[in-house]
Amino acid sequence: MSYKKSEPRLIVQNSMVENTETFSNTLKLNENAASYNLDIKMHPSGKFDVMAIIQVTNKSSESWKEILFYLIPNMYTEKNKPESIPGASELKIGKITVNGAETSYDLYKDTLKINLKSKLAPRNHAEVRVRYSFTLPEEGKRFAIRNGNFYLAEWYPMLVTYRSGWEKEEYNFFGESYHTDYSDFKVQLELPSEDYLVASTADTETYEQVKKKLFKTSRVKEFYIAIMKETFVKKKNINGTEIRLIGNKVDESFGDQYLETAIKGFSFFEKHLGDYPYKQLDIIMNGDGMEYPGIVTVGTGAINEHVVIHEVAHQWFYGLVSNNPYHTAFVDEGLTNFATYLYFILEGNNKPEEVFSDANASVQKAKETNTMQHSNLRLSEFDPNGYMAAVYETPALRLWELSKRPDKALEYLRTYFQTYKYSEVDTQEWVRFTKSYFNIDDDDPLKPWIEFGE
Repeated sequence: MSYKKSEPRLIVQNSMVENTETFSNTLKLNENAASYNLDIKMHPSGKFDVMAIIQVTNKSSESWKEILFYLIPNMYTEKNKPESIPGASELKIGKITVNGAETSYDLYKDTLKINLKSKLAPRNHAEVRVRYSFTLPEEGKRFAIRNGNFYLAEWYPMLVTYRSGWEKEEYNFFGESYHTDYSDFKVQLELPSEDYLVASTADTETYEQVKKKLFKTSRVKEFYIAIMKETFVKKKNINGTEIRLIGNKVDESFGDQYLETAIKGFSFFEKHLGDYPYKQLDIIMNGDGMEYPGIVTVGTGAINEHVVIHEVAHQWFYGLVSNNPYHTAFVDEGLTNFATYLYFILEGNNKPEEVFSDANASVQKAKETNTMQHSNLRLSEFDPNGYMAAVYETPALRLWELSKRPDKALEYLRTYFQTYKYSEVDTQEWVRFTKSYFNIDDDDPLKPWIEFGE
């Protein structure tokens, strides 16, 4: 499958120190935009029918002969899924039109390339309609059925970002290999009965037991839906945001601890980083540890407080400051982990050496096993055995060395968040900001863990 491909920009070596109070992002803006109108119907069998209407805008200076989408449910079919996932999904595309005219398409793994009969000129729009159906795999990754509950992550055609080319990489089950921009969503959901509880990304009441529901939300990177039975709900309003814990009834005895932990983390990050802009945050106990706009998924049974706090922190670093996780996973995972450790130092009254002990052990093990790598490699270049040490732990440890104090560390994160809210950060921009904030004249403090290239 051929298309014009984008490449990440190189890091400027020995860049000068700037005033972070007057900073503006130097990363070229994304050159396309999408708004989504998604009509989804669930059948009693667990099959879903979807009509996706997507308004696509070409904001580049080039004319396009194709439009690229991620269609990630195709990665869970029998043909494409890994053996580690026991179940398989079914995906059938019915019809695709562009501006009312049926058009051809190519589908390879998670890449849906829609071929345009006439080029889409700069500053022009196209209405893309995709009619399709799918089922979910048992025990999939994110996109899954578990215990009779349906977790719809990355379930719709997601517009690939464009920046002098399509930022499309080969799908990787190991980490996140999709990258989407902030968009507006309107989602109409029809269920086969009123026995389901629904939670979604939407910034409206989302957990009522209903047969039909209309969701609307704006400026979010993706839209997640959970459709569940036999659930419990615990909730509390914090500073105008309703924090809701949703889980299977078998885990209800753990619910209060999960909710209170999430509330403590939410309150800490909102106080020290900046306001959370939505009316709700849902915490779903489904065995995962994943982040979505307005929703995080966490474990079941006895609580892992670090996972809960980490996923809540992602609402700031991923949800509100974007990055391409294929090229710069450390930008959100590393800063999220750093914020998580600061929470345990300040809220838990723990000594820094105690809080960072596991991180140091992880890095030391990676060094001893020769799996330690730079933090800013492409996802496909990482050794899985050293991934956590490189992407999660090393950035947190090195930023703590630069900060030396919790108050300075939090001020760094707050300034970073306020500078880049609702925008994207790549490695070059992160290096530029971090060197300027800590007044680092040369690249030497970063070179042991950031690859600068030639």
